[in-house]
Amino acid sequence: MVLPIMGIAQKRLISITQDDGKETMRGDLTYDDQGRVTTYTYTRDGKSDYFVCDYQGDNIEITWAYRNGTDKYSYQIENGKVVSAHRFLDVDMVDENIAYEYDGNGHLIKNQNYWTMNWHGDTNEGSEVTDFTWSGGNMSTAKSYHKGDPELDITFTYNNLHSEPILHALFGISDGDFGLDEFVEGIFLYPYLGILPQNLISNISIIDHYYENDREFNYDINYETDGQGDIVRIEVTHGKITQIFTLEWEGSSSEENKELEEKEDGSEDYGNGGKLDESTNLDGNIIGDIYYNIKDNDGGYNAAEGCIEIRRPTSEVDFEGKDIFGEDFKSNYTGIVFKVAPGRGTIKVNAQTQGDMMMKIKIGNNDPMEIMLNGKMDAKFPYNVSEPTYVYIYGAVFTGARGVRKASDSVLKIYGIDWGVTDGIEEMTSEPANIIDNAYYTLDGRRLQGEPSQKGLYIYQGKMILKNR
Repeated sequence: MVLPIMGIAQKRLISITQDDGKETMRGDLTYDDQGRVTTYTYTRDGKSDYFVCDYQGDNIEITWAYRNGTDKYSYQIENGKVVSAHRFLDVDMVDENIAYEYDGNGHLIKNQNYWTMNWHGDTNEGSEVTDFTWSGGNMSTAKSYHKGDPELDITFTYNNLHSEPILHALFGISDGDFGLDEFVEGIFLYPYLGILPQNLISNISIIDHYYENDREFNYDINYETDGQGDIVRIEVTHGKITQIFTLEWEGSSSEENKELEEKEDGSEDYGNGGKLDESTNLDGNIIGDIYYNIKDNDGGYNAAEGCIEIRRPTSEVDFEGKDIFGEDFKSNYTGIVFKVAPGRGTIKVNAQTQGDMMMKIKIGNNDPMEIMLNGKMDAKFPYNVSEPTYVYIYGAVFTGARGVRKASDSVLKIYGIDWGVTDGIEEMTSEPANIIDNAYYTLDGRRLQGEPSQKGLYIYQGKMILKNR
């Protein structure tokens, strides 16, 4: 399975340098041809430790060779998530077995760690459980228990920055141990752990119950970006101590190279082993000929049904006239975008709508066409454009006659898209600019002669209407 870990057309993080005012440490990353981190070299005091990751189907093996020994980590993957792990820590002779649990959204909600330690013949054993809670797409708390007793209470606060998934993994979850060697699990395993919040963390509040008197710690985290929006400097402040992380990137900027190419024809079948799987990042990425802007809580790819799901409605006033790669557009628009070449053609969308969600398609600056589909079927939309034109497909709240459908689960499901092929409804044209004619159309795109006499749903002047008589 190919994992687009770093996202399409985004820069690649290749090093992190940490300076705490006393010493400087550096971590260097390398990747395989699937964008997965394969080695992490951690240099401190002129000496280097090496983490090497070997991806073996449903198993991931990590070896940490350091100056005093070699640690081994083994992780088992099911359905794209880590479900169990075994670790052996050489110097301390610690043997750990860990189990992971997830919620219905794929978020990590619990890990259970059982360990034994043999230190110079003195054997100890114990357990540790951490429970995670989520709110608004961000992890909100983490509570750890050591041998059943409270150990740590952690509260996370986030800012509105969106950045590389690997940064969320490195700085989005921490117990305050901000050292480069503490980031190992996040660096290699973040695509498989369900730990990525939507935003980057800005504050961590920790209550440490391990000692007799509870101790409180606060870590404030600030980010500095370059002119292209990439984070290049991170400050972590705890009391009078500030640690500075400097980030180095390689590759094309996520902003400067992002553009959709105009296509005379194109298609995507989401149920036929296409370009997507459940691990694909659809939050502002171009994949193939289509630009996806769907955050985790707003929908995503449903592998079981072979479709794109859109659960957050969009209003035209929130995105019209905005740069599709700008933060203002990305914050207000949930859906997909592609670009058609000049000419006359037809856009066919295989989809269905549920609850109060209807599908809208907006071609360039024209008024959007809207439709509700009671079941999986093809909807066809003609176009006639004189220049390369963006096409927007998104969901909106149906405000028409009630009683037609139940609003228990409002979602737009898109199973496939095809454009550029004319098939008999191309006479529905625009002169000079895509004005829909006065004919009635069935939901599958057939043009009717005159006003329909039967009750039902029809498309008229680009809008769906309900005929009661």
